Amino acid sequence: MARLGLYLTDLGDFAKVNAVMAEYFDAPYPARSTIQVSALPKGAAFEVDAILVLANASTAHRAG
Repeated sequence: MARLGLYLTDLGDFAKVNAVMAEYFDAPYPARSTIQVSALPKGAAFEVDAILVLANASTAHRAG
């Protein structure tokens, strides 16, 4: 995991988000940005986008 973008309708939920993230990620934590939004589709309270870096034999070979 390289980066997470978090979109919250209530920044008051930030501590809850941190607690959940601690359940799924270990240090070093991915880079993260958090943005408050007025609304999300279907009434969701939060949305996450992520950038993943996948390493395998073919990408390692091309890189170097």
